[in-house]
Amino acid sequence: MMTLGGLALAIGPLIDHSIVVTENIVRQRTLGLSAAQASLTGTQQVMMPVLAATVTTVIVFVPVFFLQGITSFLFAPLARTVMFAVGGAVVISIAVIPLFMRHFSGGGEPRDYWFQSTFERFRLGYQWLLGKAVSARVLIYALCAGLLVLTVILFGRLRTVIANIGVLYDWPAAYTPNSGPQDAFFEIQLDDKRQRSSQYYAALLREKISAKYPHAEFVLDTGSILTAALTLGLSSPINIEVIGNKLENARDIAQQIVRSISNIPGLVDVNIQQRIDYPQITVDIDRRKSAAMGLDVVDVVKNLVSATNSSVNFQPAFWIDPKNGNHYFVGAQYKEADLVAQSTLENILITSPKQDKPVALKEIATFGRASAPTEVTHYEISRVTNISPMYRAVTSARCRKKSNNVCKRFSRGKAIKSGCAAKQPISRSPSPISAMASAWPWC
Repeated sequence: MMTLGGLALAIGPLIDHSIVVTENIVRQRTLGLSAAQASLTGTQQVMMPVLAATVTTVIVFVPVFFLQGITSFLFAPLARTVMFAVGGAVVISIAVIPLFMRHFSGGGEPRDYWFQSTFERFRLGYQWLLGKAVSARVLIYALCAGLLVLTVILFGRLRTVIANIGVLYDWPAAYTPNSGPQDAFFEIQLDDKRQRSSQYYAALLREKISAKYPHAEFVLDTGSILTAALTLGLSSPINIEVIGNKLENARDIAQQIVRSISNIPGLVDVNIQQRIDYPQITVDIDRRKSAAMGLDVVDVVKNLVSATNSSVNFQPAFWIDPKNGNHYFVGAQYKEADLVAQSTLENILITSPKQDKPVALKEIATFGRASAPTEVTHYEISRVTNISPMYRAVTSARCRKKSNNVCKRFSRGKAIKSGCAAKQPISRSPSPISAMASAWPWC
């Protein structure tokens, strides 16, 4: 997409340079010069202006190559495309166009060129068509009105809401920010004719959602793809990381930080991304009972994973569609709608090559309830708990200063570093828990 955007930016200079050279050569021919002399003189007169225009365009995009991270990944292709396109336009206008004009303009006295006569025929045809359209005003007005109505019907719905709830099985789980069925995200596209800013609608939604769902946690991100690029993919320019292998301790520190920064004016939707209270069913396999029935632990686990997830994880199989050549995974699993209660797990049938009769899982295992992390994030191998507050209109100095003050207050007995999120921390403390607060200077 960025490459296509670069081509769109460069298409103007790509054509303009050739037009400038061509028109000057034509002007020299009308002054009485031969085709060869007109091509040479006309090109020499405009060569430096064309080069200057190209250099100024290239210089604008040179700083893009000094960007890093996702910003460079997004905008470097656009810069390269524009630079190569305008560079090629110069070569074509200076080296190819003069030869073209020398060949097609011919020798001897100046004359009308074939493209001039072609354009004249096109102009006369357009003049005739315009005259017919003016004489049939009613028909033209009706046609325009019909096209307008069709456009409104097809493209009139400018307000779009896209909702995604939970996590689908298998590969789709890799393409969603949701970590489980308790998560959902909505994408709202505002009407271009709106009278309010996105921040106004975010505040309105925040008030309505808080009143209707007081126990729900939600975040309203009003940023765009450009904002995500400038923050290196983060949803907010402020990112606080609590680093430590013990998630419970890191969670306690993160909650203390949340209570502190929630009072900073301008910060809203302060949340901890990783939860550690996801409901979990534990399955304790009795090895003696399973062995007595001719089953081993591997058989039990494979049957359990096949039912709740898919057999593709440990025994992948493929089917190739003979019509299009695409390959598809083939595996066994329960329907997601059938996994509705613990009793479903208890009655999963366990089979094995050593056992002729299937055995229900509840006959060789006991079940319990526990909690587990919804997701575990790592930074340089260490486990990380992220705090990402969103922001309203707030000055960068106040934002950075107050965020740093919070980090300093929690740095007693722990290593806390504060700086730009685009930079790597200089050193690490051997302390088991450390926190790093990052604040972008423009937040």
